[in-house]
Amino acid sequence: MNRALLVPFTAGILLAACQKELPPSAPLPIVKPPSSKPPAAPSAEATPDKPRVNFEPSQPLAAREQNELPGRDEIYEATRKFGMDHKRQASSLEELLSKGYLNPIPPAPAGKKYVLNQRGASIMVVDR
Repeated sequence: MNRALLVPFTAGILLAACQKELPPSAPLPIVKPPSSKPPAAPSAEATPDKPRVNFEPSQPLAAREQNELPGRDEIYEATRKFGMDHKRQASSLEELLSKGYLNPIPPAPAGKKYVLNQRGASIMVVDR
């Protein structure tokens, strides 16, 4: 019995809500053409009503120790810069090192070598 009343009641509410008239829209504001003067730069000072705006470029990657391998961010940046400069991907890790896109890395463990994983922007250790 409850379901028999619930379905028509719900349908009636939905139909009544859909038939409401929307108020007429307000006229659009008149937009002035941009002036020839460049806009003033926002203040870097923080005020109670305005947050501080930061236009400084992102920070450079932190320098790594001589005996550490480069991190994912450093490898990604190196491969991206190489690609932008040479219009192709680096063929190997040695190419990034020889052209100066990566700082020198420590030697690989005995019987192993480092390989650049382009897809994951990482360095893998594989057998020679």
